[in-house]
Amino acid sequence: MTSPFEKAVFVYEEERLGRFSQVVTYKSSDESLTIPVALASSSPEAGLSTYATIGLSQFDNGLTSESGNRIGIELLVTGREENTFLASGLANAALNIASGGYQAKPGIVFPGIFDGYGPDITTPHGLLWYPFAWDTQFDGLSRDGVDVEWLLVIPVSDDEVSFIATNGPGFKGAGVEKLIDTFESDVVDIYDTGRSSVV
Repeated sequence: MTSPFEKAVFVYEEERLGRFSQVVTYKSSDESLTIPVALASSSPEAGLSTYATIGLSQFDNGLTSESGNRIGIELLVTGREENTFLASGLANAALNIASGGYQAKPGIVFPGIFDGYGPDITTPHGLLWYPFAWDTQFDGLSRDGVDVEWLLVIPVSDDEVSFIATNGPGFKGAGVEKLIDTFESDVVDIYDTGRSSVV
């Protein structure tokens, strides 16, 4: 993490998530791409940890703002503090975006990014959504012609992914909206990767 851009993202995230206790750099399989992932303990509350990418927004995500600036994306994931595998899953998603394999938008599902980390994981997929746990704190950062936005990766189950696909997948899809509404109305603990499916 050496560029002024990455440092600006780092400061912005620390101001909202709390002081980072660790930053680990993850590499693609061919080591051509790197993504730093930072850990904020007890964030947004005691017993939970939040991991955040630093500098993913430097990579082209294929989106442009109304002002003509490129829209860059940084990712967050939150879970039980003992679930350190969330950092690896987050890095997996980030490296897929950086390589051009996926476009990051609300409602997009990253299949299997949390799979294989233990027998108790019932939510192996990652759904991108707005970081609602922080209300409007992540309202965006503009720097060097890039409008940086943050998205939360929510672990979801096989049945929940099927529900999204059946009822309307993708950005502004009805399936995604219905699933998020269910999470909120049923007060679902989305930070529990071993939870039961809500559909």
